[in-house]
Amino acid sequence: MLLLVYSMGLGIPFLFIALGIDRASGLLHQARRLMRVATIASGLFLVALGALLFSNRMGWLSQWLPLFDLGI
Repeated sequence: MLLLVYSMGLGIPFLFIALGIDRASGLLHQARRLMRVATIASGLFLVALGALLFSNRMGWLSQWLPLFDLGI
């Protein structure tokens, strides 16, 4: 019985995904236009973090982050 419940909990999300693949493909097609912008932005962010790490300035980042408090 435990294996049946575990298998259903594992399989049901995949069934829902398979049923909604048509709707999801439309959303993915719209999101594909933004992927280039997101890729470039995340790449620039990683380069900036790498430069801070290389120059031993990560403490500078921790000093400035509280100024951008998002209330999260």
